[in-house]
Amino acid sequence: MLLSRSTLRHHLHFVIIQVGMNDASSPTDAAIYFDTAASAALFQAADINGHFWTLCRYFVSENMLTYCGIASSVTALNSLGVPSPDSPQIYPYKMFTQENFFTEGVLQIRRPSEVEKNGCALEQLASMLAVYDVAVNVFQPTRSTLRRAARCWRTPCGRRTSA
Repeated sequence: MLLSRSTLRHHLHFVIIQVGMNDASSPTDAAIYFDTAASAALFQAADINGHFWTLCRYFVSENMLTYCGIASSVTALNSLGVPSPDSPQIYPYKMFTQENFFTEGVLQIRRPSEVEKNGCALEQLASMLAVYDVAVNVFQPTRSTLRRAARCWRTPCGRRTSA
């Protein structure tokens, strides 16, 4: 089914997980590094691992330590195929960069110099992303709500028709 741009709305989930290390002897609290056999087994068992490859293709590391939210946003927006602003540095290609992310609409919310000094609060980042016609759901789960948040992560990311 082909839909016009005006009937499409992008859907995106941004999640912050803060898990405490209360009991270091608990195997569920132990760190599992990405490049280990244990990590590979968890990845293969995950029912949402298909999104990983789409995101991985567009992964960018932050230009500076306070740009983690901007870099994550650029990765997500590119993976969703959201139309990006023109960028002379990568012309004729159209992709989000950490520089062209700051359009006039985004600048009304937060300026690059402010992000450079203080980073972004999650709510600010959600507002910045909303400028690009994406629906952003912000979750700050506690241990008791991690299962509920995980159910939301299983919702397919991508385009959806607006109601």
